[in-house]
Amino acid sequence: MGSVYRARQASVAQLVALKVLRPDLINNDHIRQRFHREAEIIARLRHPNTIRLIDFCTTDDGLAVMVMELLEGQPLSERLKTQGPLTLIESLQVGAEVARSLSEAHLKGLVHRDLKPANIFLNDVGGQRVSKVLDFGIARLMDEEATRLTVTDQVFGTPRYMSPEQGMSTASVDARSDIYSLGLILYECAVGQPPFVAQTSYQYLSAHSAQTPPKLREALPGAPEALEALIDACLAKHPDDRPQTAQEVADHLEAIRRALEMGGPAPVPLRRTTRPDLGSEDTKSGTTEGTTRTLPTTPPVWWRQTSLWVAILLLAVIIGVGAALSLEEATKPGVVVGVDAGGPDGEEGQGALALGPQKQADPDRGLAPDEGEPDAGVTPDSGRKKARRPRRRRRRPPPPPP
Repeated sequence: MGSVYRARQASVAQLVALKVLRPDLINNDHIRQRFHREAEIIARLRHPNTIRLIDFCTTDDGLAVMVMELLEGQPLSERLKTQGPLTLIESLQVGAEVARSLSEAHLKGLVHRDLKPANIFLNDVGGQRVSKVLDFGIARLMDEEATRLTVTDQVFGTPRYMSPEQGMSTASVDARSDIYSLGLILYECAVGQPPFVAQTSYQYLSAHSAQTPPKLREALPGAPEALEALIDACLAKHPDDRPQTAQEVADHLEAIRRALEMGGPAPVPLRRTTRPDLGSEDTKSGTTEGTTRTLPTTPPVWWRQTSLWVAILLLAVIIGVGAALSLEEATKPGVVVGVDAGGPDGEEGQGALALGPQKQADPDRGLAPDEGEPDAGVTPDSGRKKARRPRRRRRRPPPPPP
């Protein structure tokens, strides 16, 4: 919806880039609002791997103009087309820089929604190459539902680099959609072509939704296993199974790059898990610098509820069996169950059950067995006082009258 020109800022003799809205779109209010919003979005971002906005203005005749820093170099798409794939080190560097740019945007509630090699510029600065993320024209402000310019069920973007959920509705995607697009770009940088190759937009959207992406090391045998696992995680069909932040992706890419450059141990590859509700292997993973952590896929609700009831039933059975065995022991003839009364010097008992023989009561006297003997329910131990049962007095009948 615009054209970009090299220009000179006369006041400071600085070369800049002018992005100008096409003259035939000046009277389109919707396009003008989107163009103006792109300028507002770029103005919020300060990361060195994001294009920098210098100014925005509208001329007297209605021409909308964005003044941005001038970049020297070429888009990533042109570099891949003319020279083929990047080296592994270059791919890791580009991926990490793009991920850091996305991380700042996501933290500010922005989703790019059109991340692709054409919107990544390889800028030459002092003999070094720095990646810059461009074109936030269809970015979504996740906290501005009332002023959303993308209608529900309306699809914007480039089908070759769309996430499965973006192919259904651009308005409903979040930051994890950009992570999917970044996974496609990482694969293309290393191999030279995207993981899915199709002829039509419909075929691309269908591939993103249903086809399993090829393995990186099948096309590039020398690639690190950790990089293959990271790309697989980014390309998971379900957003919950992808790395949840762009910073996690950047940290893991940096760890792989350092391992390749310094010959150190490679990061632990991300483990893949299976989502029962999808029936396919997807990975939900996260990383911190120099380490790798695996976040297990959350079991579905029905499985958690079933497991809870099975555990409760098993516990009830164990308690019931234990109670039955205790009752059986307690009712055996000649055996009485008592409680440990404690040790010497006032030590508290451990609450353990003790079993001992019990003498039969004298039916004629009606007294407890052997008055004065220790209670048969207390286990005699050396050095431990024996609990005594209280004496029972037999009430004698009154003498007969004379």
